[in-house]
Amino acid sequence: LLTKGGVICQQWAWFLLNATCMLLYTNKCLLFYNIRLKQWSLRQIVRAGKPARITRFGCLFAVELRAQGRRVCVLRQERYILGIDPGLANTGWGVVLWSGARLSCVAYGCVSTDADVPLAQRLLKINQQIEAVIARFSPVAVGIETVWFGQNITAAFATGQARGAALVACAQGGLDVGEYTPKQIKMAVVGEGSAEKEQVQYMVRQILGLEQVPKPDHASDALAAAICYTTHHGSLSG
Repeated sequence: LLTKGGVICQQWAWFLLNATCMLLYTNKCLLFYNIRLKQWSLRQIVRAGKPARITRFGCLFAVELRAQGRRVCVLRQERYILGIDPGLANTGWGVVLWSGARLSCVAYGCVSTDADVPLAQRLLKINQQIEAVIARFSPVAVGIETVWFGQNITAAFATGQARGAALVACAQGGLDVGEYTPKQIKMAVVGEGSAEKEQVQYMVRQILGLEQVPKPDHASDALAAAICYTTHHGSLSG
């Protein structure tokens, strides 16, 4: 909450009503924000007040309230973060809304390719599908898992190719890229770098307030990568 002229609301609070609606309560008015539609609606103003003026500057919302001759400006910042779990057969993706200290799930899915399709066509599909996700949700950044070679070098090279196809789409969309190892992602989500997959999935569900663990597993891993991005870039003001 920011002010103009040193005047602030005596009472204020944010409430996440559900996955799509957020409520701003002050001692002067009630404002509802629809996360999916990116729209504010003014439901109630005290008798002496005047309608709020709402302005958007990129990902920054400014809400100016007028009451009893004083002006109060409330700023709220939000960003959409894309997460990618690369794989030639299955590339998971997930979009998270990062608003202040809150994270919520917007959408998730998986790009699957058939083994009997030529490699170039499989990579093209991954690239085009990630491009479509970026065009639809307009994320400003992406968290993507790095390649872990382990013992299967062939599988690692295939994953690296899929990862490259996805990264090209992110670069074309102008996204800020955060690259993280599996250990870093586990540490960010669970707090333990050696956590089991089930623990990561459970914490993804808890952090994003989902009723069920996202399926398939690739989508859950992608959401974890998006969460990891937010932990490595601090919290937004709000």
